[in-house]
Amino acid sequence: MNSTGAEICEELPHAETRDIVLPNQVDYAPQIAVDVSKVVYFSREPNLSLGGRLNFTKFETERIDECIDFIKTLLVARRPKNQEMQEKIVIKATGGGSYKFYDIFVEKLGDVKIEKEDEMDCLITGLNFLISEIPYEVFTYSDNDPMHFEDTISSNMFPYMLVNIGSGVSILKVTSHDKFERISGTSLGGGTLWGLLTLLTGATSFDG
Repeated sequence: MNSTGAEICEELPHAETRDIVLPNQVDYAPQIAVDVSKVVYFSREPNLSLGGRLNFTKFETERIDECIDFIKTLLVARRPKNQEMQEKIVIKATGGGSYKFYDIFVEKLGDVKIEKEDEMDCLITGLNFLISEIPYEVFTYSDNDPMHFEDTISSNMFPYMLVNIGSGVSILKVTSHDKFERISGTSLGGGTLWGLLTLLTGATSFDG
């Protein structure tokens, strides 16, 4: 198959095609990253020896079967012909879903290697990458300049505070590329908001 990641993404429901361009990426990245039903994967730029994209796709958790089918489609489209390279295909899984759905992923995806990673380590590593390498993906806020999107910050990025809002909220103090601590948080977060909005509006999905 010669479909690109973006083409596959556009063909499936509940998928998004937002991505991050990596124009100088030399090495091919065979890994696929999964956080419950959110998927990140690398695709090459057509007809170019350098560069590619990080593609982001999400499915509602109740549609985990569709998420797995999407990953299977990706694996078929990008599976190397060389057996030695084929063994390098890895799925990096994080979050509670890496444990809850692990057996289902193993059963349905066959001999693909699944590696479970620490959620907070991945979160900080990914954010540091965005801050230092991807222009205009983060912004600063102050009374004098309410919102200013930053070009890449190569130095003086530490310390900073990260407020991570998921089902709950965690507040992290990040002091270096590999050092951080959780300083506060609450169990009230996106899950609570979603429950209240469902009761108030009758909505049955994030899309409406």
